[in-house]
Amino acid sequence: MTCEGFILGGMASPSLWLYRILAGVMLPIAIPVLKVRQMMTGKRRPRFRDRMGTRLPDLAKGGVWIQAVSVGEVELARRLVAEFRNRAPGLPLFVTATTATGLDLAHQTLGDSMPVFPCPVDLPGPVRRVLDASSPHLVVLVETELWPNMLHHSRVTVKILLYFCKVIHTPNRAF
Repeated sequence: MTCEGFILGGMASPSLWLYRILAGVMLPIAIPVLKVRQMMTGKRRPRFRDRMGTRLPDLAKGGVWIQAVSVGEVELARRLVAEFRNRAPGLPLFVTATTATGLDLAHQTLGDSMPVFPCPVDLPGPVRRVLDASSPHLVVLVETELWPNMLHHSRVTVKILLYFCKVIHTPNRAF
């Protein structure tokens, strides 16, 4: 297994504004479409209102925000949490996840020892509310979960780490 990480910067302003405009236009369309799709497929999603960053658990200041998308990323996040606990036992940590299954796994495996809640919607308000409530020193994005508003609002005072691991299995060493 190889694990790598690197620090990311912000997004250019014109691109960010275009993203925000498109998100603002698409969000009112996407919410009902996702609700209908959820009813048709039975696939659960975290409630939208929970992703607005208005009902946050108590968050300690100055820790690490780990954002994982789904089950696979939460598994990687669990390994990272174990490493943080080993190297910096008192460091405040919290985990957010995007999908219902990822959130369920995070609650089951990490929820007793740290705050776990849905990833905020990538809009300025929800992202700022989480950042203001936690004032993290580091945001860890597991795999390639790159959200422009999260990157933009974090970039001034917070280091951002992109963390990814890939299992490389080579049964035949000749290749």
